[in-house]
Amino acid sequence: MGSKGGPLFTMATETLLLFSRHRFLAYLLFVLYRNLADCQQFIIPFKSPSDCGADEFFDISSLSCSRCGSNQRQSSTGLSCICQPGYRTTNVIPDKVSISCEQCPIDRPAVTKDGFGCVRCPGTLSDEGKCHCPPGHILVEKDMNGNPLNEARCEACNSNSPALSVADIRGDRCERCTSTFINSSCVCTAPNVPAGGLCFPSGILSTNVNPSVNYAQLKFSVQSAWFVENLYSSSAACLVYSNLTACQALGNMCVMNMHSFGGLSADACGLFNTVYRSKAALSSVQDIAYW
Repeated sequence: MGSKGGPLFTMATETLLLFSRHRFLAYLLFVLYRNLADCQQFIIPFKSPSDCGADEFFDISSLSCSRCGSNQRQSSTGLSCICQPGYRTTNVIPDKVSISCEQCPIDRPAVTKDGFGCVRCPGTLSDEGKCHCPPGHILVEKDMNGNPLNEARCEACNSNSPALSVADIRGDRCERCTSTFINSSCVCTAPNVPAGGLCFPSGILSTNVNPSVNYAQLKFSVQSAWFVENLYSSSAACLVYSNLTACQALGNMCVMNMHSFGGLSADACGLFNTVYRSKAALSSVQDIAYW
């Protein structure tokens, strides 16, 4: 009798333990559900700077749009506020995204480039309410000691020898033009080709380059604004002047093109291959093989 009761007792014990485990698991799930039900839920709606209005900025601390102050508008980044055209900045609080704006007087209606002063323009005003000078000129708003002028000046840069100067990209300083221009003038005259601030001889490369990033494996392409601006000038400077920076830029554009060749040889990798084939006989340029 004893030997027969042993297995029955063992089975009963195992059944009881299994039942107890199920009850414990059920109880644990019930407690978790109760705790979750009692928790207060917070939902932050997804927003981006593009969701904010013209008089709002995107506050990165709260991930929401906040209204700009009086006489202010959204900056180009959308992450702060700037003064409306015709209003100068009078106060900036460093620890807050906060500024104060004051309208410029009638006799000095334009705002200086730094945004903190008002000035009278020698010519026209831009859409931003700032003075605008014609091409080849720089805008002067302060004297030699840094004092603001009541009336700004447009000074012409001398593009002829010996100065050979042109306005920089900001339009506030004359700087010497690059050595790719002829020795008597900074003007890139026809049939030479101006590109990327340089002057190239005509016929070295077709100016009809393909500025698209071609994803051959994915069977689609996207036009790149950066390629439009820099592809031809980087290719030409690498080919004609063996400029290391230009060659590296062209190589990077080929990498961004996923090393794909388009139907034309005028895309980034096609131009890279053109330069490679033309320089292969040189063996090495600037310690780089075939450049």
